Amino acid sequence: MQAPLNNLIESIRSAMTPGDRGIRALIVPNDDPLASGFASFLSKQQRARCRRFDDPADRRAALVCKGLWRLGAGVLLGENPARVELSRDRWNRPQLIGLARDTVDLNVSRTRTHSGLVLSRGCRVGIDLESVAPSLVTDELVRAVMHEADPLDDASDADVFFGLWTHKEAVLKADGRGLEVDPRQVHLNGLGSPQSDWSLCGCHGQAWNTRPLECPPSIKGAIASNHLPASCVQVAWESIVAAVIERGSCAHVASSNP
Repeated sequence: MQAPLNNLIESIRSAMTPGDRGIRALIVPNDDPLASGFASFLSKQQRARCRRFDDPADRRAALVCKGLWRLGAGVLLGENPARVELSRDRWNRPQLIGLARDTVDLNVSRTRTHSGLVLSRGCRVGIDLESVAPSLVTDELVRAVMHEADPLDDASDADVFFGLWTHKEAVLKADGRGLEVDPRQVHLNGLGSPQSDWSLCGCHGQAWNTRPLECPPSIKGAIASNHLPASCVQVAWESIVAAVIERGSCAHVASSNP
């Protein structure tokens, strides 16, 4: 494995390893040169499936996001991401082989421009990222996916719609059943105003905690957990890049001074 990729793995492992009942989240630009290395964690068959997309941005997003899942799994298990074994549950959600449902968990999401990862110990988690697309939001869509208690009545504010939707889908992904569950069954009991606030959601009688992510312009994102974590950190991609550069510089100095 090439040195820059090794440095990337170690930098992400250092920043993204969660403590007991801890959560770590990361948003990655799909076009970042470092992110292109994630594809090396995939098998030839997996890479071929990702490359079936006609649009180059969609192909890149699929490669980065699927590689990011393996990278996250490698962080949780302390293993080479390319060697992580996974299975799928009855709802087709990827899971790590031989580990209890709530021991460790991870989830990914992607848009055409960014991919997101959430890792946890002792919590069930989900993540959703969405590109804000006002043309997609109609009154019919609002009625189809929003609970009557949700704080949105019509399609007049796309930012609010996609913000609310990411909380809902993060819950559905953490639950594991995804859109097999009617989104109207997920009701948002008010969203916290500060970014640090957790909000309470309900889904089929189970309580979930959701939190917005700090996202690039025109992107909305949220994570969900079945427990309030002891700690929750959103790691900045820029800090990962800086750590990779620093590791590379240190390695160069060490090799120059035997």
